[in-house]
Amino acid sequence: MKRVKQYVHDNRQCLLAHPVWLFSSGPVGHPAKPQDPPADLAELFADTAPRDHMIFAGKLDRAKLSFAERAIATALRAQFGDFRDWEAIRAWAGQIADVLAKAPKLASGRG
Repeated sequence: MKRVKQYVHDNRQCLLAHPVWLFSSGPVGHPAKPQDPPADLAELFADTAPRDHMIFAGKLDRAKLSFAERAIATALRAQFGDFRDWEAIRAWAGQIADVLAKAPKLASGRG
């Protein structure tokens, strides 16, 4: 998140001048946990004025975690597996595409 926050900070004016949608990924399990939105989004929201923010379930692959990460996941009783809902993700992306298709073309300065 550090690089994302720096990018948003450095490009704040440009991002505020264009439509922006944000998403978070990460909750895992049935039911998905954690259920609360990420706590550190306030600054990103202020710097982008997103039209929408969605939280999508993620994937927790034991084989790709370090020993410390596995220990934390085990202590939190996190469920391992792929909980991504590709249909929901595609539907949301389609909604964004529809909005952008109907929007007036932005001057990009490119030929």
